[in-house]
Amino acid sequence: MLRLLIEKDSCELDLFRIKEFDWPFPIHFIHEGDFDAVLSREGLRLRFDGFQQFSAPFSWSKRVEKWKRDRTINNNLLRALGVKKNDFVVDATLGFGDDSSFLLSQGLKLHCYERYAPLFFAHQSSLLLENDDNLPVEITFGEASQNVKKTKSIYFDPMYDDGKERKAASRKEMSFLHSKIGGDDDSQKQGEALRNLCDRLVVKRTPKAPDLLLNKNSSWKTKSVRFDLYL
Repeated sequence: MLRLLIEKDSCELDLFRIKEFDWPFPIHFIHEGDFDAVLSREGLRLRFDGFQQFSAPFSWSKRVEKWKRDRTINNNLLRALGVKKNDFVVDATLGFGDDSSFLLSQGLKLHCYERYAPLFFAHQSSLLLENDDNLPVEITFGEASQNVKKTKSIYFDPMYDDGKERKAASRKEMSFLHSKIGGDDDSQKQGEALRNLCDRLVVKRTPKAPDLLLNKNSSWKTKSVRFDLYL
């Protein structure tokens, strides 16, 4: 059960809209005590056990606009996916949504999957609270490998490594996910299943991490990340 704290200045209309949505898991609304998420006039945020000073805002619109203003973008992910504007991509591991918001900023259409309920709740609630119906993104709770039909491009970011090569903020997010749901011990199995569901599977790795699957076709690498392509 997800515990949602309603702050005193929260808009009742926003709360009503969240209550009305057909969530695939139970939600318990509270006004004090321990909680997993908080709803306020600023939007919806998750707060994580063990990270009292760490709360992550979920705003699809703000993230997409931030990427649009970024002049340092490296297009390796787009090259690996083999996509152009208005193409469709499946993000098999939504996580904190950074890569998905980047792909949206590049004009792509997305279907994202997330199997950790609080993260799914935060992302879906953001779309509801911000009236982001104009964003071409759909979010599904569950495993991509069990729901995706045959498609062109799938993006897969398994939690294989411990994040030591990632920037500090990413390490904190990764540590949270590990503490909540553990590492993706089934990442190889998931990768193999996803590979059979698409023409192009792109797997995100740190530069020195071993290949997730056999017979990699190509790779795009920077100092901080590597995108492996499987056809």
